[in-house]
Amino acid sequence: FEGTFNGNGHKIDGMLLDVDFITTKNTYGNQNYSAGYDHYFGLFAKTKGATITDVELSDARVINNDGNINEHVHIGTLITQVDGTTVRECSVQQTDTISTDRANAVAAVAAFICHTDGAASTIENNFVSGSIYAHPDSTNMTAPISGFISTLGHGSTMEHCYSLVDVTAQSVAGLADTINGATLEHSYYAGTLTRTKDGTPWGAILANATNANVKHCYY
Repeated sequence: FEGTFNGNGHKIDGMLLDVDFITTKNTYGNQNYSAGYDHYFGLFAKTKGATITDVELSDARVINNDGNINEHVHIGTLITQVDGTTVRECSVQQTDTISTDRANAVAAVAAFICHTDGAASTIENNFVSGSIYAHPDSTNMTAPISGFISTLGHGSTMEHCYSLVDVTAQSVAGLADTINGATLEHSYYAGTLTRTKDGTPWGAILANATNANVKHCYY
């Protein structure tokens, strides 16, 4: 998506993205659901040079139980990948993302946005609440699971955002799993993190950082 989407304060209620159904029935455009490909699932799969403002997702669910993908599933409930995009005054509420039997196929999961890519993006004045659950029996579930964004990078800025998402997985983070060459400020996490495997990365604010500018954040 490369345009402007202004929700004008309207609510999208009850959105369901069933990754299992989409990949099994091949109902998601003309995607090739085979190994070696990246697959993106969210209200917006990818945005470039876009502006997304003032939209609310309520009772949104993304389910990945069995799946028909061998690898490289990326899930971001609102947007999976942003490139030079502004996301402002948006919210995702009552998110319930589940990954179980085919959890080894999952590359990353986040309650709001999965990745930044390309040009710098601005993410400001947004919030998310609800839960993300990765079944503890999914022994191959090593993907980072974040209560807001998985990877914040490419000179992007995230500010005045917060997450109330409860996250249960092997590798967990409250606001961001990884910050690489980006800025996070004036944001907070107030959910509950449950790490189901010892020795995996985790953090209430972030789990991994390289050249990160983080200030005035708390949990």
